[in-house]
Amino acid sequence: MRLAEDDRARVPFALVGVVLLVASVTAAATLAGRSPVPTETRTDRAVERAEASADTALASAARTAAAEAVRHPVVAGANTTFGAAIDRERAFRDALALRVYARTERALRDHVSTAGAASASLSLPRVDTAAAAERAIDRVSMERVGDEAIRVTLSGVRVAVERDGRAVSRSTTNVSATVHSPALALRDRVQRFERLLDRGAFEGPGLDRRLTDYLHRVVWLRGPLQYAGVPISNVLANRHVEVMANRALLDVQRTAFGRADDAGRGAYRRALARVALDDVLAVAKDDAKARANEVLGAPELSQTPRKVGLSSALSAAGSSSQSVPVGVNATADRAFLEFTSGDGETSLDGTLRAAYTSRASRTVEATVVDRSTSQTGKPPENGTLVRVFDDRDVDVEAAVEPGDVLPAGQRAGETVGRRVVVTERETRRYAAGNRSRRVVETTETTYRVSVGVSYALRPPTRPLPAERAERVFGADASTVTPPVHERIAASAARVLVDDAGGVDALARRAVTGDAPGRETLVRPALPESVRERAYRAAADLRPRARNVSADVSTRGLAGGRVPTDALRERVLALHDARDGYDTATDRAVAAVRETYLARVAGRLGDRRADGALSSIGDALGSRGLEVPPTDHADASADGPVAAVEGAPAYLPLAEVTPEAVPESEARYHPLAARNVNWFTIPHGDAASAVVDAAMPDPPQSVRVGTAAQALSAANGTLAAAPNRALHDERAELRSAVADSVSAASREYRGVLAASPLSFAERERHAATRRALARWDSVHARGKAVGNGSAAAAVAVEAARIADATPRERDRLATRFRAASADVVDGEAVRVEGPVVRDAANVAHRIGRSVAESALSETGSVAAEKAAKRLGAADLGAVPAGLPLAPVPGFWYATANAWSVSIRGSYAQFAVRADGGSPVSTADGTAYVREDAPVAFDVDGDGAAERVGRNERVAFEVETAVGVVVPAGPRGVGDVDGNADERSAGW
Repeated sequence: MRLAEDDRARVPFALVGVVLLVASVTAAATLAGRSPVPTETRTDRAVERAEASADTALASAARTAAAEAVRHPVVAGANTTFGAAIDRERAFRDALALRVYARTERALRDHVSTAGAASASLSLPRVDTAAAAERAIDRVSMERVGDEAIRVTLSGVRVAVERDGRAVSRSTTNVSATVHSPALALRDRVQRFERLLDRGAFEGPGLDRRLTDYLHRVVWLRGPLQYAGVPISNVLANRHVEVMANRALLDVQRTAFGRADDAGRGAYRRALARVALDDVLAVAKDDAKARANEVLGAPELSQTPRKVGLSSALSAAGSSSQSVPVGVNATADRAFLEFTSGDGETSLDGTLRAAYTSRASRTVEATVVDRSTSQTGKPPENGTLVRVFDDRDVDVEAAVEPGDVLPAGQRAGETVGRRVVVTERETRRYAAGNRSRRVVETTETTYRVSVGVSYALRPPTRPLPAERAERVFGADASTVTPPVHERIAASAARVLVDDAGGVDALARRAVTGDAPGRETLVRPALPESVRERAYRAAADLRPRARNVSADVSTRGLAGGRVPTDALRERVLALHDARDGYDTATDRAVAAVRETYLARVAGRLGDRRADGALSSIGDALGSRGLEVPPTDHADASADGPVAAVEGAPAYLPLAEVTPEAVPESEARYHPLAARNVNWFTIPHGDAASAVVDAAMPDPPQSVRVGTAAQALSAANGTLAAAPNRALHDERAELRSAVADSVSAASREYRGVLAASPLSFAERERHAATRRALARWDSVHARGKAVGNGSAAAAVAVEAARIADATPRERDRLATRFRAASADVVDGEAVRVEGPVVRDAANVAHRIGRSVAESALSETGSVAAEKAAKRLGAADLGAVPAGLPLAPVPGFWYATANAWSVSIRGSYAQFAVRADGGSPVSTADGTAYVREDAPVAFDVDGDGAAERVGRNERVAFEVETAVGVVVPAGPRGVGDVDGNADERSAGW
């Protein structure tokens, strides 16, 4: 195709001419309107080039500064000129801002952008004072752009413009750049991690709450196992604290970073397996250094036995609680005594009175059977009526058959009839002159008067703590037995007839219209057989009520939660009320049962009934133990975090060396722990803990049962190793226990004096003397007083002396059961603490080596023999723990608690992200915390100035954990003789 023939994309020539013409005219007009200034255009171009260079310099400075800031973060300002400008609350950001400023200031020095004769330069004031450093930090603002970038703005950049060597203008501008760096995101994550490490258990989820929860799981598992007889000498040891602290740290890492240290997880599992194996084999002591070497060194050892231990430990960690039975116990006895001895509405007698309370009615009806009228005399003619006299006689002449006057729906009591004759005379006197005449008109009316007495059993509503007892009163009673009917009817007749003057008086009043019907409540005196039957019914329920128990978790008990509602429901369920009963007596006995059970349930509702502690949480809380919530924060999304690396990955209690942890320049203890058992047995340094060392405010006295156990141990130690000093201390303790037994005897005699049975003084002395003679040693008598068996024996002997009836024996035994706990807790019966402490200390000193051997070999044959030689057939013969309410008491349990303190740090802690540079991401970005000074060139003189220091990630936690088990000879607690366990680094 020829060019002349090709018309593709051609424009008409005329159109081209028009465009050229218009353009030339426009250009001419523009040039004619102003002077051409090509140098100003060049100035703008120079400024634009300078600003572009500043953007590049800022981006480069920010990128490099961010990389250096996370590798050597400033956690605190140094005590230097430039360190003074760093605010502790935002040390990392201030130091990063100062790095960005200093690098940008150096990059802008001597940099000039030109465009022809015009030149432009951007500059920043140099930093040479603390005030200049503060201003520099204030000029740099930074904000995160997602997790991967930072937008940096530098304000107040000076702009100087020159043309032909002469200054044209000076101004300031702001320079911004966005750089690819996860530095701020990593720092924010580490800040969150540190907040979780520092947060208290009651402030929210964090290390404290997790560690407290995990340690509770340890004692909640091992405590009940020790109580059950498993050979555990140290319920909570520092080895448990170490493992659970590391588990808690890993969990907190997941919360803060979305992932945990991979090496730390592996080390934790090895440590858990090692500790679990030790616990399975009942090893009392474990070498922290050997454990650390095994965990950190990860030797190639057979894992088969450890897997068995690991399985047990994992099961333990997942078990949050154990069940502890909580019983009604002596509450049933105390309620029974009040019920049977009192006279109030809700007593036995009051209930029976209410059960037979009746609404009695008196009905009186007079019927005319005959009437006649006669007259004597006649009025005179023309006489005048002077006066009228009326006269009336009422005579009850004989008994007659009464009419049917009883109201429907009531039980007949008595119905009698009388024939009553009413004679009415009207005398009229007339006058006729000097003479007078009387006219008498006589009307005689004969009545049949019927008097009926009836009743309806209508027990009243009483204010009881349970509705069921009142529902019994509303049930139907088909019949009333003859003896009871006679008493109710007699009572109604007495109130409604006899007290009104009798039947004849009522009959006279009836014919005159002055004997209306009446209703009133009557409460009859009941046959003794009814009361005896009701007493036996309540007495039969008493042991069943006393044995009612409900399981509660140790978590619940330690937290102060007690199964009050469950116990009340189970007590009330011991008797089923019916809608109807064959007789009123059956219904009355059912009401007695229900009322007694309601009294027991009412006492259970009192959290401190009988003066005994029912709220174990309150008892432990008063000594500083509070169980925090167990909710934990969820794991975060990992975001930019690619890895978490701690050095060491697992924090052991043993000292680590630079050879084991290269990141540490010197030996140090990554973790230090101390745990103090509050209540321990009197062995080793825990000897005085029975009375003082385990409690913030030591008691001045101890229960006689505890003192008797200490006396028994001293007797056994003397038998194995005679010693004069112990002999003297034992003598003093024996005398103190004997005095306590004598004081208890006086209290028992007081109980006899206050009982319904009558005892002469010599009989009261005889009863206590014979009862205590059943035990042939002072410590045995002391134990008998302490556990309530002495009180029961006194009741038996007193009943024999009084030749008591079965009912009287029962009441006497109940009274002594109820009084036993008060006697034991009485100040006169308690033993002075120093006497017990001194004897226990001397006994320990003598048998120290034997005791240590026994306790370190818990469960072995040698340990049993050694313990027997020391007077303790069972290592728990003098129990560990605090008996919150010793038997017999309201609720019974033994509690113990541990105060745990830990502090630790990582020699180096790094959080890594994959990215860091748009050019190369091979090495990624790492935020590293370690103990090191931080310095960089701030003033641009080529030498680094110390600005602050990096610090290790460190933490401290103080917490307390508790456990509760039922009452028993072993109790719960550390029995290895070391109440205050401290790691080597503490």
